[in-house]
Amino acid sequence: MTLKILNSDIEYISENFPNITKINKLHIESCINLKSITLLPNITKLYISNCPNLQLILNNSIYIKKNYFN
Repeated sequence: MTLKILNSDIEYISENFPNITKINKLHIESCINLKSITLLPNITKLYISNCPNLQLILNNSIYIKKNYFN
């Protein structure tokens, strides 16, 4: 199952997100207020575009912080 979040005011995605355990592909685009994402192991594909305030992506084995790319 794929979840697409486009042009949303969402600020974070976490393990409490509705039905997140059923999702294996996550597409996030133009979510200006998005600051952090916590992924569960079931996510196998991740696409992120135009989320300028995204600071942190976490999962069980990976920690990505925005300043790593600056």
